[in-house]
Amino acid sequence: MTLNPHIFRAYDVRGRVGADITPEVFRHVGRAYATLIRRGGGQRIGVGQDNRLSSADLKAAFVAGVRAAGVSVVDLTLTPTPLMYFATAHWTLDGGANITGSHNPIEYNGVKMVHAGAVPLTEDEIQSLRTMIESADFETGAGGRETRPPREL
Repeated sequence: MTLNPHIFRAYDVRGRVGADITPEVFRHVGRAYATLIRRGGGQRIGVGQDNRLSSADLKAAFVAGVRAAGVSVVDLTLTPTPLMYFATAHWTLDGGANITGSHNPIEYNGVKMVHAGAVPLTEDEIQSLRTMIESADFETGAGGRETRPPREL
């Protein structure tokens, strides 16, 4: 798969929707992220999204990638990023991700990802996701899915 290397940033993966960020790209990013989590012994992550129009499709693709790597998903529904961080730590999940364009204009979107305890991925780990995608170095499995909205916190 051909990826724009500039979408793999220091703290997240983000870019212009359609040009750089597509559901196909996010399916691969989700699978690579879940591979990283699984190789570290993780089995379950939380995934939320902001209210951008593009977020629902990107989240669905990201979740499909996570589950294809054998990691289960706790769907956090519509969630601001700080609440995803809290849910990840509070529910002792093995990681968390939020589909969000953050402060960027509406034509952008991305994903912020963390380890257990809401510890952010390092820049090297984010770059390793790109390497995994380009070499198709993924774990395989059938992760589950449950919905657990933030109001349950």
